[in-house]
Amino acid sequence: MNGLLDIIRELTLQNGSMLTGLTGGDAGVLAVAVIAGGTGYASPPAVTIADGPGDQATGVAVLESGSVVRVIITNRGNGYVTAPAVTFASGAAAATAYLGPLTLDGVKTTTLQPGATMLVPVGSENAIYRLTPGTDAEASPDIIRPDDYAASTNEKVWLRLPLSAPILKSGELWLYNQTTEKYASLQVIGTGEARQIVFGPEFD
Repeated sequence: MNGLLDIIRELTLQNGSMLTGLTGGDAGVLAVAVIAGGTGYASPPAVTIADGPGDQATGVAVLESGSVVRVIITNRGNGYVTAPAVTFASGAAAATAYLGPLTLDGVKTTTLQPGATMLVPVGSENAIYRLTPGTDAEASPDIIRPDDYAASTNEKVWLRLPLSAPILKSGELWLYNQTTEKYASLQVIGTGEARQIVFGPEFD
């Protein structure tokens, strides 16, 4: 089961974020790439990610052999329009921040194929959304129209799947389909970036 859950997380992350909501188009700091590690650090230098219109992102540096090798994001912040500057309290380390969407409607869908799946918190549970061809008007939380929706060229919307209450059955992860009142197993098809979650046969 853990391997499947890892793939679900990977699919959720494929556009650069752990999504925190459905609409709003907010952007946060997805990652910080170290472009110069510096030398001679005895302890990790403090990292400052420049403030934006919303909450300020934060991160911590990780050292290996006296050089900064990565920055772990501890708070993605929100409301960013352009990538903020990243500075270190000392030394010659340098890094660049990259932004990503925090809400489902902010995920870029022009390069995503129908069938792409995302997990998004809705209320007290994680809801599953599948990218589907269509021109449906937004009706949150069941239908979310992406910000980059465009007639004819990108007619795809996010549809909420009526699945909840995951259980472990015979070593597989199953979800309850609220519409059919049956359980469906989660399966993965494809490889690499083409991998998608699909739902197997349903059983009572």
